[in-house]
Amino acid sequence: MNGGFADSLEVLTACPLQRVVLSWGKCRLRLITYKSSAEILDAWALDELMSHYVIYRKKLSDQGTPTPESAFRFYAVSTHHPRKFLQQVTGERKHAGVFDVSWGTHRIRLLVLRDLPEAPTNIPWQIFSDQVERVRSGLQNYHWHREEARSMIHQFAQHYHFGGALRQK
Repeated sequence: MNGGFADSLEVLTACPLQRVVLSWGKCRLRLITYKSSAEILDAWALDELMSHYVIYRKKLSDQGTPTPESAFRFYAVSTHHPRKFLQQVTGERKHAGVFDVSWGTHRIRLLVLRDLPEAPTNIPWQIFSDQVERVRSGLQNYHWHREEARSMIHQFAQHYHFGGALRQK
């Protein structure tokens, strides 16, 4: 699934994202880069994430007073396990599918979607795992909060040839 799902940068503010994976100290802003199954997480992706951070931090700054670094958290989300990349960086495995890696003076939480355990807290991540049964489970069990999500559900169902309507909670 390329296009709208691939290589996206999102700024999430005060968003109740999964507690186990994303709870990592209090912060106002979360910057996320995502690499789909067609892409590889590498140094360039993290350089790009950090360049967005610098630009965004400058835009948020109040008349020359920079937004504090502590207001930000950084996340790299990869469908595949980036083995080669993890050999090149200093990092620590926190949980199955969750790593903290150092990038310059910053820490980035890396989520490997295919390696996350199947658990209620990981249902949204299953949708992007590129594993048919996990995608189906995620689409059926996630509690969608926005009506716009229906078109995304339809796109995933078509991509994975689920046929018919998926039962959604």
